[in-house]
Amino acid sequence: ANAGNEHAYTAAMRAVGVVSPPALQYLMTIPREHWVRGFFPMPRFGQVTSNIAESINAWLVECRKFPPLQFFNRAIAKTSELFARRRAMYANGDPEDIVGDVFATMVQNYEDGRRLLTQNVFGPFFNVESRVAGRAERVVDLDRRECSCKEFQDLGYPCVHACAAARSAHVNIETLCLDERRIGSLRAVYEI
Repeated sequence: ANAGNEHAYTAAMRAVGVVSPPALQYLMTIPREHWVRGFFPMPRFGQVTSNIAESINAWLVECRKFPPLQFFNRAIAKTSELFARRRAMYANGDPEDIVGDVFATMVQNYEDGRRLLTQNVFGPFFNVESRVAGRAERVVDLDRRECSCKEFQDLGYPCVHACAAARSAHVNIETLCLDERRIGSLRAVYEI
């Protein structure tokens, strides 16, 4: 489920087939767009599961030991605290600014991308490869905000390969980030 690209998916499926051929047969009957991260049809922002109940259950684990009324009171209090904390976090700053942790990751991707070789194939298309022999080559389309590693599409901000291509094309990496990764979008989520 966590394979981010075709190569990782193929390797994982081979491993499943070695351990359990019936499991492999079963998985082959389910369209991979429904369960493999690298083939989701839209950005999932790093979330593999579509079952929000799992996330909420884990988040409320300490509340579950209480009787129902106390559980609901604690759950409401915990949710209110979270919203207040996040509302305060995103109250200041330019709505066009990128959220801090995403921006920090983009800066790291940009720095790591300096070690990659880029070649402009045509217009917005770049081949990006490692200087280390045997490493996978990636294809980046800056206009469509896509990379063959699938991280760019999944996370909504440029992966290391896209940052390398952007550097080569003299494109500001901040322009490649989806609006959902900007303070203005998060601020709108936590407004009352």
